[in-house]
Amino acid sequence: MKDKLKTTIVSAELACIVSLIALSGLGISSLGTVGFVQQMGLAVGMTAGVPKNEYNTLAQALKERDVAITEREKALAEKEANILQEQRVNDTKLSYLVISIGALLLSLILLNFYLDARRKRNEGYVVNIKK
Repeated sequence: MKDKLKTTIVSAELACIVSLIALSGLGISSLGTVGFVQQMGLAVGMTAGVPKNEYNTLAQALKERDVAITEREKALAEKEANILQEQRVNDTKLSYLVISIGALLLSLILLNFYLDARRKRNEGYVVNIKK
């Protein structure tokens, strides 16, 4: 008895599915090719529009201004990066110049101490201090 009920339910479901498929095909074929494509186009996407008024034109102008400001910010950031790069190069050159001048002065001071010490070693070196 259970098997007979199960078979009846399954065959009823199968009949419903076949009839739905057949009816959907009948609806599609009654539209024709062009009508079917139009219906599918309406089902796929939909657009809506708002007539132009002061608010949406103002919003559009603000968006355009925002895009222009963003582009100017990018250009300014690039300029700033270039200026900072040039400044780093100039700072490096200046550092090398200061270090080389400092090394030159240090070597002159050390040369002075060496020459003073060598002169003091000579026998005839005498310092006279007058009061």
